[in-house]
Amino acid sequence: MHLSKQIPLTRAHVEWRLLQGTDNDRPNFVGLDLSGLDLSGLDFSSIDLHGANLRTAILANAKLQSANLDNCDLREADLSGADLHFARLYEANLRGAKLQGVNLYKASLSKAILCDTDLRNANLKSAWMREANLTNADLSGASLQDAGLLGANLTGTKLLGTDMR
Repeated sequence: MHLSKQIPLTRAHVEWRLLQGTDNDRPNFVGLDLSGLDLSGLDFSSIDLHGANLRTAILANAKLQSANLDNCDLREADLSGADLHFARLYEANLRGAKLQGVNLYKASLSKAILCDTDLRNANLKSAWMREANLTNADLSGASLQDAGLLGANLTGTKLLGTDMR
């Protein structure tokens, strides 16, 4: 079964496709509409989701290590507790997303839109966030040790208890 952009996908379709991959041949979800789906806890490690629509999707506690989420629409998605270390989110739109307690260690968030996001207690150690827009984001209690913030917009960002060493 080939996942088509025209077929409304369900969690069952996504789970089936994830099971079809092997270590050498990982499935991809490039450009697919996964908006609004509950994908919590699924393992998308090293999966290509480039350009996928994940708006309002629930990805809480999902494994997205080394996943390619470049140019994804993640507006208002719930990624609470998700593991995105080494993930790529170049120019991803995460406006209004819930990222509380997320692991973004060494993730690439260059030019990402993170306006109005909840990043409380997030791990952003060594994350690359060049020119990211963090307007009105809540980074309270987050760790930004060694994060690359060159050109990032921090207007109105809450930084109470944030570790920026």
